Amino acid sequence: MDITEECVKYTGGNVHIRIGDASHTDFLFSVIQEFGIPTVIVDDGSHRWDHQITTLQILFPILKKGGTYIVEDLDTSFDGHLKNAAFDGLSPISAFDYLVKMSRYVTGDTALGDERPHDLFIADNAPWVGSVEFGRRTAVLSKKTDRHTGPF
Repeated sequence: MDITEECVKYTGGNVHIRIGDASHTDFLFSVIQEFGIPTVIVDDGSHRWDHQITTLQILFPILKKGGTYIVEDLDTSFDGHLKNAAFDGLSPISAFDYLVKMSRYVTGDTALGDERPHDLFIADNAPWVGSVEFGRRTAVLSKKTDRHTGPF
């Protein structure tokens, strides 16, 4: 999925391109209905924090068990990029910091004691996250095959 028409040129073989705005849920779910539940999701969208967080909140629960969710361009969460564009959008927290909060629940597990999750999405979905890995400008979340495997 991409908003840029010129991406159609990459269609061929096993590559299918659909042009539209992924922030429009009707479009998003029409693509999922056409191709089925995704095994891998790569968020390479607008790079705005609110869009990155909302996309995660919509798509991670849909991701197949055992699947992989990748968020690209997390470097927009840092001051150097905010000088050039308003990547914060409508979010009070950066996408990177949001994923760090998710990783606290994945890593801390029962040792968190009475610490409360940042929001209901993290509370409901952290038990499905096998790992949160951070790399250069990127985070990769693996989805467990069973919510009840592991310590949660």
